[in-house]
Amino acid sequence: FSSRRRHTRQASGWTSEVCSSDLVAGAAAAAYAGKLLADGVKAAIEDEAAQVRLANSLKNVVGATDDQIKATEAWILKTSLASGVADDQLRPALERITRSTKDVEEAQQLTNLALDIAKAKNIDVTTVANALAKANDGQVGALKKLGITLGDNATNLQDYNKLQKALEKAQLDANFALGEFGDRKSTRLNSSH
Repeated sequence: FSSRRRHTRQASGWTSEVCSSDLVAGAAAAAYAGKLLADGVKAAIEDEAAQVRLANSLKNVVGATDDQIKATEAWILKTSLASGVADDQLRPALERITRSTKDVEEAQQLTNLALDIAKAKNIDVTTVANALAKANDGQVGALKKLGITLGDNATNLQDYNKLQKALEKAQLDANFALGEFGDRKSTRLNSSH
């Protein structure tokens, strides 16, 4: 009978140790889950704020309607998925170029070009977008800092073709600049294999 009590006490002690370690592990897991939740909420709030900034900019600069803003957000999602560049980088890039060009379609073309240059130069797309926007505003020095010249007489980005030629003059790999850039989705898929 005393042997049974001793085993019961030992089992009871082991059970309390297991329960306390389970409680510690559970508390740690709950704390981590809380952090993940807080980080997720913070990211969602920041993403929504970026969407609002872009929407306000599009309304103010080009008089965009709600449908045009939705179409722009759809373009951002499609471009993000195709390029592998996060939407939180694409929005400010597109917004900056739109303020310069005052045309969403042209801004989207230049944002695509910014993605191409960023990939080729291994720099972030926002830096390139700022340089392209400045060049469009007549300050070509920002592009020169990236190693891209538009020629001696160029004062701004007059059209997309001129910048395409400038990329070639900057001695970017022609296959990379003209081949892979034309199909970002296959480039991204091929690079993941």
